[in-house]
Amino acid sequence: MDTYDARPPLSAKSPRSAERATGGPRRRLTYFLPAFDVGAIVKKNAVIGRVMDAHGEIVEEIRSPVGPAYLAALGKPYAPIHSGAMVAECIGVE
Repeated sequence: MDTYDARPPLSAKSPRSAERATGGPRRRLTYFLPAFDVGAIVKKNAVIGRVMDAHGEIVEEIRSPVGPAYLAALGKPYAPIHSGAMVAECIGVE
């Protein structure tokens, strides 16, 4: 009895072939630059960090969603991050 692989072969024509070959879609590598230290109290909409790409351009600003807020956790300065990574934890205080 012959055995065979039930998975279809990867082909250059398949739009998902790159995802299956690399384990997922390509992601843009960026770096996190915190503007405060852990433990700081910030106002609502204060910039608590920035996201920089490999060319040194700021591509996003991370703002506090509540205020006043206690910064309970922040990503490491210049740590590489991927899209969707959690880089800060803000806890609203009154």
